[in-house]
Amino acid sequence: MDRMRTITITVSVASDDYEAFRSAAQRQHRPIALLIREAMAAYRAAKFGRRESFAELPTFPGVRLIEGADRDEIHSEISASSPT
Repeated sequence: MDRMRTITITVSVASDDYEAFRSAAQRQHRPIALLIREAMAAYRAAKFGRRESFAELPTFPGVRLIEGADRDEIHSEISASSPT
C-alpha cells in the first residue's frame, strides 16, 4: 500500500464482521486495520471508481450520438438504460 496521509476513524461494526476480520488477520499475520483499509479501498473502487471510457462502451450500428450532449450526459444516459 502506498504511503499516504491517513486519518483515524472510529466505526461500530457487527460482532460477526469484526470476528471475521480478526480471524482473517490472524491467519494472514496482518493487522486488522490493514484488511479494513484494503476492504474500504476495494469498495471505493467498485462503487465510486472511474467510469468506463467511451472506447470501452458498447456501440450499436446505425446509432449516432446526439449533438450537443457532453460526455457526462451521454454516460449517464447509457448507464441509466443499462440492465444491472
